[in-house]
Amino acid sequence: MSVSVVLGNAPAYAGGASFALFLVLLAWASAIDLRERRIPNKLVAAMAVLWLAVRVLLAAMAAVCCAAGFGVGAQIGDAALVASAATMRVSPFGLTLGDGLAGALVLGGGSLAVSIVFERLAQRPSMGGGDIKLLAVVGLFLGWERGLWCLFAACLVVFVIQIASRFREDGKGIASQTFPFAPAILVGVVIASIL
Repeated sequence: MSVSVVLGNAPAYAGGASFALFLVLLAWASAIDLRERRIPNKLVAAMAVLWLAVRVLLAAMAAVCCAAGFGVGAQIGDAALVASAATMRVSPFGLTLGDGLAGALVLGGGSLAVSIVFERLAQRPSMGGGDIKLLAVVGLFLGWERGLWCLFAACLVVFVIQIASRFREDGKGIASQTFPFAPAILVGVVIASIL
């Protein structure tokens, strides 16, 4: 019996359950952002810890299966699986540890870079720090490809709201106001997860 048989569908179940909890936390952050125009660091940290906890749990399960099922000597034979917990594909999107980290870097780092450049050129604030941190965590869960789809969809949602508000408010729109981006990110996550 191999460790991969013992683990069975654990990555799929763990990935699906953690993604569902991530969506709940993201909806909570969106509600706070709508109400208070801020995203609590504790919620963003909880999302990141959730993502990491699933990875650690799966690696621990693989290690326990090796130790219990094969003894210490046989662990060496299946050490590749334990060592490759980083490459274990976690559902619902089949992402590895590297995919998640790349997503966090692309979404979080990219958003930060674009925000800094925009603020320097336009001489006005752009994206808030909470939005940037939230996008980094979204990248962990979606990876960089789905993460970019999420960002595109979120920006499209904001654009549509901006256009609609200009019609309602005599051409002024919401450009002069701070805009809660977390709800748009939530919509983007849902759209990207369907694609």
